[in-house]
Amino acid sequence: MEQEDYGQAKAQFDESLRIYRSSNNMREEARVLLNLGVDAQRQASYDEALGYFRESLETARATPSIDVQIAAGEGIGVVLTAQKKLTEALAILDESMTLTKQTKNNMREVELTWRSAQTLHEMENYGEALARAEAAVSLAQSAHLPKLEYLATTTLGQVYAAQNKVDLAQQTLEKAVSQLES
Repeated sequence: MEQEDYGQAKAQFDESLRIYRSSNNMREEARVLLNLGVDAQRQASYDEALGYFRESLETARATPSIDVQIAAGEGIGVVLTAQKKLTEALAILDESMTLTKQTKNNMREVELTWRSAQTLHEMENYGEALARAEAAVSLAQSAHLPKLEYLATTTLGQVYAAQNKVDLAQQTLEKAVSQLES
């Protein structure tokens, strides 16, 4: 999947899924379903991705596997945002955030804060998008997560641009590019 050979990745994930289902290993089944969802999402097959993410979430709830539940919820939120089902997307992202705070997983907290900022930006709720983007940047800095800091900073710049704060948007986006280059 990381080599972007999605057809081969899907074939391997399908085989893994068959094996885990035949051995009734629901924990690994949930993980493979999650990967199938990511594979479909990366190809913009959103309905297929949504199906895999939802099945992964339900399977993970049955095991219970909190980390897979969080990741599947994030996947659902990202796909629903892409489909412009924004209220539903924000709800599942917030639900996943609740689980994340229970596990104290800093990286997931940054990801979900950033993803919710993106969704709020799409909803044109710029005030809340700004607050979450700023929080995501701050969390990423304190957790020393440069890739997520770059992504959150980019979203922050987009929010400033949407608010017509052109100079601040430019400065913020330039900072994001500088982070990426370093």
